[in-house]
Amino acid sequence: MSPADMLSKLQPTSIQISAIQELRENKRQSDYFNHLSAISESIPALGWVTINQDPSHYVKEMNDAGQFYSNRVLKEWKEINKVHVDWVKAWVETLSDLQNYVQNYYSTGLVCYEIRCGTDDFPPSLIQINTPPTTSPSPLL
Repeated sequence: MSPADMLSKLQPTSIQISAIQELRENKRQSDYFNHLSAISESIPALGWVTINQDPSHYVKEMNDAGQFYSNRVLKEWKEINKVHVDWVKAWVETLSDLQNYVQNYYSTGLVCYEIRCGTDDFPPSLIQINTPPTTSPSPLL
């Protein structure tokens, strides 16, 4: 996949990340500013697909970037409403799970393979697997 193709495919996600960050900036007076900041600071973790070496470390860095605000939510809301505490714990756990997933399956970065739709373009082994036998089996004696 060319870099231009990759940018094209990632553009919708990039637009949403920017929208999240803009929302945070526009809601500085909100009671939920720390919530928005926790997400805004860590949501770039979704960009791990662009990191070629150790993308799980990048996910961890983004999780850590949001940790300051996550801790503020925990401190601020622990006596007021446990739902906020559960929410922030779930968000941090989601990012930790993403980090583990990336570490286990994409430790050296995302690898893209381009497969075309004609059987002429598939490797012979795939054609053999999906092609029925050309001769009928001989009957058992």
